Amino acid sequence: MDRTQSLVDAASQEDQERMYRAGGDIISGVPKRLDELERVLDRTSYALTKMGQDFLRGRIDIDDRTKVEEAVKSSLGFAPGMARASEPDPNRVVERYARRQEN
Repeated sequence: MDRTQSLVDAASQEDQERMYRAGGDIISGVPKRLDELERVLDRTSYALTKMGQDFLRGRIDIDDRTKVEEAVKSSLGFAPGMARASEPDPNRVVERYARRQEN
């Protein structure tokens, strides 16, 4: 952000106005794009639950499979009194996996 602000400050007044307009367009479009991405992820999650783990196990590489399996294992202990053998909520698994990818 500091570098971007430095570039804007060094630009002419006309270019600054253009940059601020473009930045505003980008910033105002982010929530809509995030909603679209969330809808696609929800749809994908639902499809994955319908397709079953045997089909999916062969479609992802070993590293990704390990990350998902670890996320599923660790998510089973979050709710007090939750049976270890119960099926995890696919949306929670996907969210946890996405959070781990960000870190």
